[in-house]
Amino acid sequence: MQKNKITFKPRLTLDWRPIFFAALLLVMALMLIPLKHSNDGWVYADKLQHIVVFLVIAMIGFMAYPHKLRWVCTGLFVYGALIELLQQIFTLSRQASLADWLADVVGVMLGLILYFAMQKRLN
Repeated sequence: MQKNKITFKPRLTLDWRPIFFAALLLVMALMLIPLKHSNDGWVYADKLQHIVVFLVIAMIGFMAYPHKLRWVCTGLFVYGALIELLQQIFTLSRQASLADWLADVVGVMLGLILYFAMQKRLN
């Protein structure tokens, strides 16, 4: 009787860098398109959207540059501020908001916490 052989399958490695930069471009484009204002719905839905978007791009950034977490965080903080500034300059339906930028910062920090939790779980 022959025993089953266990074979090693190498993990598929993914280069997250192009995905990170594509996500940054996509978010920039989405944040600069004109917006129809609506008073319907939850008051803080916009802030939640900022948090989720920045949590996701932070996670992608941390996977793209795992040894440069501080730079990714700093870059995303500046990127969020830049988006707010560009909204004020280039759109009529959007305006710069400190609260939106703070929601971006919260998203990045939550992403960092989640990233560390995932790393701890994997090790």
